[in-house]
Amino acid sequence: MLQAGQGDPATWDSALATQIARDTIAFERRKTEESGGTFTWGDILRGGYDVMPTQAARDITPNAGQADALRLVFDALGKDPVAAQDTLLDSDGGVDHDLLHYLYGGRSAGGNAYTWGDALGGTLEAATSYVGPGGEGTRNYDSADIVQDMVHWYGTHPDRYPITMDQHVVDILSHHIQAVNYAGSGAEGPVSGNHADGLLEYQRIALANLDKGDLANLLKNVFGEDYYAQHGEHADPSKGFPMYQHLSAAQQAAFRRDFLEITGADPFDQGRLEALAHQQGSAQNDMALNLRDALKAQGASADQADADAKAAFDFVLGLGIDQPADGQARRAGRVARWRRDRRHQGRRAERDLPRPRLRGAGEQRGPVGAGVPAPAHPAAVRRPGSRRPGCSTGRTAPTRGRRRTPTRRRSCATGRWSTSPTSTPTAPTGPTSGTTSCTTTRSTGSRR
Repeated sequence: MLQAGQGDPATWDSALATQIARDTIAFERRKTEESGGTFTWGDILRGGYDVMPTQAARDITPNAGQADALRLVFDALGKDPVAAQDTLLDSDGGVDHDLLHYLYGGRSAGGNAYTWGDALGGTLEAATSYVGPGGEGTRNYDSADIVQDMVHWYGTHPDRYPITMDQHVVDILSHHIQAVNYAGSGAEGPVSGNHADGLLEYQRIALANLDKGDLANLLKNVFGEDYYAQHGEHADPSKGFPMYQHLSAAQQAAFRRDFLEITGADPFDQGRLEALAHQQGSAQNDMALNLRDALKAQGASADQADADAKAAFDFVLGLGIDQPADGQARRAGRVARWRRDRRHQGRRAERDLPRPRLRGAGEQRGPVGAGVPAPAHPAAVRRPGSRRPGCSTGRTAPTRGRRRTPTRRRSCATGRWSTSPTSTPTAPTGPTSGTTSCTTTRSTGSRR
């Protein structure tokens, strides 16, 4: 009745739904202990029903002998964040870690572990939907505490992870993306942060302290689904790598917010900005390596896994999520380009900005400015009352390849072209279009 009557958003009273859930869990744990671990809900339900009595239950488990009552309860809790979190708290108002560990891997009463993973993931997602500042006893703090416990438990028990939790785990980590971005910070306790005067978001909120190793082990399980999106029997390569791309896009969006907060601070701290660029590069690299390792674990060759991880990484970069919006401060754009160069080249670019596009000039020489118009020479811009454009430059005629005799030059006085023989051809040292050569002979005062 609880599962069938629950709406989205929730229609049951949260306190009543919490009490039903707690009573159901307590009953199951007691019967499991009394039976020595052999209790199943099917033993109770198959005696009264051939099939489940509600359509909502039949959609999950048609056969009553394989039913899981806690699965139905958690399906309802997943639509009520208040009831979901309250169910996972102890009598003192803190997170009940013992209960969480029982739900993660201690249950033997469920008929189907795969369907249970989806229900558990939905409840965890609802319970951890609170993100923000708050000390112990607040929903934001308890939300971060649950995330830290989940990542640690599945990171240290990867063989107990149910694959039907994949999308829920990605959604949870996307809500708590700051904890992902700053994993391994070295802070003490399961939750840190809560500094009201912190410049960046991760410093101000209740932040789950995630261990990098635990996070990597969990993500390798989660990203395993991306292998089958590309290479499985029912693969659809047009979908890319959905788990990785979802989380990586959230990661870039969070770093973009940090970037804008630093560039908008007064006074501006260049050192902090460079530290953020380093942190972003490290976090993005770690996530791409987790994808690569997940693909290899599912059977991809080393070369194929490298190529797929690079393609997924480049796809997310191509979205431009981390780039500043139009109209941001000039320094924001400058550092954004510098940061992008760092990611692509692995070192600081030789220049901070591409040269601005100017008018009325030929192509600039050299690999750095390839394809970028060069600034116009002041003498080539005609002003009212000025001499012919290009006259004062003594510009030589454009040629291709080796220069051959005779050489043509333009007179500054008359504007006419003349020829003069030379004894030997001269090989050009670079592009000749737009170059200038102007010398003065003292005896005659003529210009070449």
